Amino acid sequence: MYLIDTSALLAYPECLSDYVPNVIVLEVLEELDRLKTARSDKGFLARQAIRTIKNKYKSEYILPSDLKGELYPSADKKFIETVKINPSKYTIITSDLSLYLQLKILGGKAIFLESKKEIPTHYFEVYLSDTDFEKFYNDDKLRYTDNLNNNTYGIVKRAEGNSLLAFYSNYELQKVKLTSPKNPLLRHIMPLTNEQSYLMDAIYYKRFPLTIVTGVAGSGKTLVSLYLGLNLVLDNVYDTLVALQAPIHVGGVDKIGFWKGTKDDKLSNYFGGVHDSLDFITKHDWEETIKDKIEFDSITLVRGRSYRKKFILVDEAQNITPLELLTILTRVGEDSQIVLLGDLDQIDTNVSWEQSGLGLALLTLSDSKYATHINMQKTHRSKVVQEAIEKITPFVTKRFH
Repeated sequence: MYLIDTSALLAYPECLSDYVPNVIVLEVLEELDRLKTARSDKGFLARQAIRTIKNKYKSEYILPSDLKGELYPSADKKFIETVKINPSKYTIITSDLSLYLQLKILGGKAIFLESKKEIPTHYFEVYLSDTDFEKFYNDDKLRYTDNLNNNTYGIVKRAEGNSLLAFYSNYELQKVKLTSPKNPLLRHIMPLTNEQSYLMDAIYYKRFPLTIVTGVAGSGKTLVSLYLGLNLVLDNVYDTLVALQAPIHVGGVDKIGFWKGTKDDKLSNYFGGVHDSLDFITKHDWEETIKDKIEFDSITLVRGRSYRKKFILVDEAQNITPLELLTILTRVGEDSQIVLLGDLDQIDTNVSWEQSGLGLALLTLSDSKYATHINMQKTHRSKVVQEAIEKITPFVTKRFH
């Protein structure tokens, strides 16, 4: 009888079929449940493992014994306890080298399972020979047949330490374009991080009709995307910049009540982030110089619209529903570009991140040949913002997990 460890299920969920008969202890299910909402690579793999268990697993669970008193009883302790009681009854399948060695020292039976699944990452890192690096530097592109996630950004390096930012698609590396657009009506904004450079390359050079942008508060998601969209509009690539947002209050609770005024007056209360960015980007009062180039609208009002030759920016997209996501994406014409922006740690609609429209877009469209995903993790506001993100976010997001 085989006991399947959490690490083995993350590395290779199909081990359920390779090692039979098998048992999954309750602690493993609890670990997967805690991991599934993480926005890291392990979150992706945990959800994949849970789906495999649901589809293939038919054995009974071993209930926890004397681990009940612990807040988060670990599967490792369960396996070690089991081996101490009866070293020969079970063979533990694990991809955790430390656990494997502990079990072997205790005289237990264990199999170390090498990872058979490529763990998806936000960005790649590729090392090239001097010859290939020079060719890539001079030609701006290079045939590359190693297995990378399609339509992703990353860094190309060589042994001496030189590096270039790159985009990968269909077995070809392409150099990221680093020329920042300029317009006399706007302040000139240069990218401050690799991620902002990726964002500029994806949006301004129109690699895809859909760009999904996630990241922490203050990372430049809205500012840089808005800057690039305005340049495209002022360059007459698109007729109008359409800013969309769900009319959701912080925390999902309306503590203000009825707002007076026209539809535009009411909507302006929800576009504070876009307005702040416009105030920074424009050299003069944007309401006097470029207001006719910008359209603000609520996502609840897009049904029936058809966006042609538009740059569409959906801000705070973590607060849109899956139905709203579908409605928005089905409004987009062939000659338009759409950018979804959001922070999955700041959802105000009382749902887990994968139940939000932005989360659904990540789960279903981030590997699309028509889309790319850029994740931005460095804040450019104050030090207190970074500390708040690191220390307070886990307590806020716990209510949804």
